[in-house]
Amino acid sequence: GNIYWTDQGFDVIEVARLNGSFRYVVISQGLDKPRAITVHPEKGYLFWTEWGQYPRIERSRLDGTERMVLVNVSISWPNGISVDYE
Repeated sequence: GNIYWTDQGFDVIEVARLNGSFRYVVISQGLDKPRAITVHPEKGYLFWTEWGQYPRIERSRLDGTERMVLVNVSISWPNGISVDYE
C-alpha cells in the first residue's frame, strides 16, 4: 500500500510506500497551501483541499493526471475531507 500527504511548505502532494520507500512528488504545479487529502482506491482518485488565495477542492488520478477543480465557489477554509464509497 501507499501513503499520500500534502506539504504546505513546498506546495506539493507526495506519495510513498508504507515503509517509506519509493517516495515521489505526485503534484507540484499549481498548488497553493494544500491541506486535507483522501484517497478513493477503488476509483483511483485523490481528493484534496487548498487554503490559498483561491480556496478549492480538487481531484486527480493517483498519479496526478486528470486533475480538475470540483468546488471553488462559496468555500473559504476547506479543512477536512473524506470519501463516501457508495
